[in-house]
Amino acid sequence: MMDSAAQAATFGEVIGRHARTFPDGLALRFGARGTTYAGLDRQSDEIAQALLASGLAPGDRIVVYCHIGQQATAVYFA
Repeated sequence: MMDSAAQAATFGEVIGRHARTFPDGLALRFGARGTTYAGLDRQSDEIAQALLASGLAPGDRIVVYCHIGQQATAVYFA
């Protein structure tokens, strides 16, 4: 059974934890392309920082229009 701290973690926190523990582990694969946990964490952090720099605040809602794939997943975790 999972402890309460693990149950309360967000997806972003879980990805960050995996990026620190298994940085070279395969996080996603879309066709022939893949990304590691460290790569996914870096991509989602970059997107989050860009959104904050544009004036958005945590909790604000946005609409994302893109193809399903690695980039869409990174946006989701941002």
